[in-house]
Amino acid sequence: MIRNNPFILFAERMFPELTLDWFQIEALDLAYRCWVLKDLDCTNLQLWLPTGYGKSWLMQLIGACILALDPTRKIQLGTNSNELAREDSSGIYALVTSPYFAEHYYTPEFVAEPIANFKLKQGGGLHAASLSGQQLGWRADVYLLDDPTKSFGDAWTEGQAKNLRLRYQAALSTRLTPGAPIILTAQRLKVDDLPGWLREKAYQNPLNKQWAIACFPMVPNEKQYPYIEYTRSKKIHKIKLYKTLASVKGTRFSFDERQSAERIQTASDSPIVSNAMLQQWPSADDELIWPADCWREIDSIPTDQIQFINIGVDTAIKTAGTNDFSAWCPVAYGPQIGYVVLDYIETRVRTQQLVDLTYNLWERIRNQYRIEPRLSIERAGSGEQLCNLLESQHPEVKFFEPNTTALQQKKRLRAIGVQGFTDVGGVSLPASWKPEKKQHFVETMVNFGNPSWHDDLCDSYVWAMIPFAGTRGLRKKEGLMTQQETEQLVEHLELKNFLDDAIVDEAYRQEFGDLWDDPDFENFKLE
Repeated sequence: MIRNNPFILFAERMFPELTLDWFQIEALDLAYRCWVLKDLDCTNLQLWLPTGYGKSWLMQLIGACILALDPTRKIQLGTNSNELAREDSSGIYALVTSPYFAEHYYTPEFVAEPIANFKLKQGGGLHAASLSGQQLGWRADVYLLDDPTKSFGDAWTEGQAKNLRLRYQAALSTRLTPGAPIILTAQRLKVDDLPGWLREKAYQNPLNKQWAIACFPMVPNEKQYPYIEYTRSKKIHKIKLYKTLASVKGTRFSFDERQSAERIQTASDSPIVSNAMLQQWPSADDELIWPADCWREIDSIPTDQIQFINIGVDTAIKTAGTNDFSAWCPVAYGPQIGYVVLDYIETRVRTQQLVDLTYNLWERIRNQYRIEPRLSIERAGSGEQLCNLLESQHPEVKFFEPNTTALQQKKRLRAIGVQGFTDVGGVSLPASWKPEKKQHFVETMVNFGNPSWHDDLCDSYVWAMIPFAGTRGLRKKEGLMTQQETEQLVEHLELKNFLDDAIVDEAYRQEFGDLWDDPDFENFKLE
């Protein structure tokens, strides 16, 4: 740690109860070298941090500290969205107007005081906007760029990634005074996302902006160690791993080791992401919904143990022959076998072909397993059209009618609703599947959210599982539980002999969700 670092001193003064963690100290030391020392190896700064590690907090702290050290400095702040720009500017404004700021630095006087674009009487201030927004105001002495890539889709969709690069160039080329530094925070989502592209540009031409890059992986290990890279000198410095008091106490910004090391390791071996640059699974969220190792395998499917079969259908029909893929995924349930994906189909079809294929699959499943399956289809757009045609041409087909108003409209949030059955190993795939068929299924589910992969199979699986999820549909009506869940329940019930009922009930509720409070389920508990 650099002695007498004004950024660290500022943090201590603004947050007297906060113990800075090791990666924050490293980041603020680099900010000091960049802004105060004008270190040639640190003329511009990138901080790669996983989600949840306080990237925006660091940016707000750095911005407010710059104004504390010199109220004549003009700051331009860019982000991936107007919402984040308002959040960052509000954070900087709150720090500048706090009693601690006045006590240790000065009492600010404002010429203009809208939060996103305030100006100090001394001449400095802040202008904040998204990269696609109003990047005006003044020639800035420093550009703070907070998490420029909004989502995994923005990083992986080439058109959006190209637009982001163009916006970055347009926003910065005429907005900075000569020699003004750029300080950037980001989570890494792809090898050539904006931070990676800037890094590559630095190595391609020494006249391009050069960077000090600090990489802080979510779970450091031998393959993914924290490091600082200097593009000018082409040197990499490993950061020593240690824990500060914040880590021990578990206070606000303690180092997060709750993520599964095995999953992070699996991610690092995936060709989708970069190796040492890995921050998280590339999904703009914390983890994969369906990791590759979550699926069990079942040798045989005893027909007499199946209670329900539900066929999830994701539709995409148009009049042209180049329409998107549709997908079908039948899932069986039985208390002894749990949930089993019986089969899946992906293909491009037109309207009547879609009807015929759906009915033929329904009929084949019914004859093979001697159970009448239900169809679970989103009644919207082409799904509504399919349901109407099936009802008129094949009235014997029965539907499970999900309460679509209660379901999340965003696909990922809807998928998370059935995640609990899958990521604990509750769903099996038939051992009879050919290796290439199983590999395609697993890879498709792993890449849910990756724009370069079709998500129709994932959607059909979600619709197949929805009837079993939460307190809706079959699970509420029939009190469905797998043998694994039953064993867990018995184990929990035995705790009543040792623990307070309220503690145990809370454990049940976390395990079984709303199902625990269902009256039908209460009868099972009493038994």
